[in-house]
Amino acid sequence: MKKLILMRHAKAVSEDLQTSDYLRSLATRGIEEAQIIGNYLKARHYIPQIIIASSALRTLQTAEVIGKYINYETAAIQHSKALYLGTADDIWQVITEIAESCETAIVVAHNPTVAEILQPLMKKRKLDIFDFPTLCTGVLTVEGTWQDFTFENCQMEDYFTPKMVL
Repeated sequence: MKKLILMRHAKAVSEDLQTSDYLRSLATRGIEEAQIIGNYLKARHYIPQIIIASSALRTLQTAEVIGKYINYETAAIQHSKALYLGTADDIWQVITEIAESCETAIVVAHNPTVAEILQPLMKKRKLDIFDFPTLCTGVLTVEGTWQDFTFENCQMEDYFTPKMVL
């Protein structure tokens, strides 16, 4: 069984005219959110063999903070430009390229794309969740390979946000 931990990045600083969206960093609250989720992942034994993050600064920082809590080497975090402003299909493509030797992977991306993937899976579980806040996280599983990850084949095992796990 393959397990995908798909998350939206943590809270970033507000947009301003001085900083491009791509270079927005985490806000203090975002760092705290990432610490909460990192602790939760460790407690639930959601430990990945790979972390892939959008190449935007806030997603990389989210991955780095979480990585510290689950003993994942920061230098090993993979950066994906396809995850920045990418579509749901772009995320599915990144997932299909994960090495089969990995059983668990974390992908850190952006809304609205994360919500586009998680919301239909929520409906399959008969959960009416329409708000996908920063660092919302879905744990998805599939029997088979990473190539088998599709809306039709995967199941949502867990869903949580920083507020839900406090």
